[in-house]
Amino acid sequence: MQALKAGGNPGPLAEMEFWRSKATNLLSVQEQLQSDKVRKVVRVLEFTKSTYFPPFNRLIKEVGTACAEANDNAKHLRALDNFFSRMHACESFPTLAAEFRPTMHAIVLIWKHSRFYNTPARLATLVREICNELIDQARKYGARASAHSRALRSPARTRAPRPVRPGRSGVQVRGCARRLCVRRVRRGRSDRRDAARVRPVQGGLL
Repeated sequence: MQALKAGGNPGPLAEMEFWRSKATNLLSVQEQLQSDKVRKVVRVLEFTKSTYFPPFNRLIKEVGTACAEANDNAKHLRALDNFFSRMHACESFPTLAAEFRPTMHAIVLIWKHSRFYNTPARLATLVREICNELIDQARKYGARASAHSRALRSPARTRAPRPVRPGRSGVQVRGCARRLCVRRVRRGRSDRRDAARVRPVQGGLL
């Protein structure tokens, strides 16, 4: 997330590491704020009706909320760790297309059940980082295919073999990812609308 704001092109593993690191740091801060020494200071500020008490008390609550958000996001994103790791270490780019369906399904489940990672901004960031990783893997695949094609060309008069076309696989994989993403998001929205229509029955049984 920070790398995106700085103009970089991070992959989804950076998103997972960001929330894991943030959860660890905020947990450390929260433990310090909940220590006996800090609690005594807060009680003194409250008892003396100090002007420092309201902002300090608000800070403690904000740290608690941010810590809960970071822990919840890190926990839900952990379900995507295996796919993102395989994507990053991929050696056969066309095989990634088979991984998109379960991955998009997991992203929709995160969107539906996470307390905090369920906003358009969060999902847009994650999808953008997935696209960054796909672009990077497609670039590597194209470079390997071009190098392999050049190696197969004979310097003699024999006819050179037909060169590999790396772009076609990249287009197919990106198209598959886009279709599945749109389909899963639409299905998630439909499920949310159906859940919103359900209302608890008022009164007892007849």
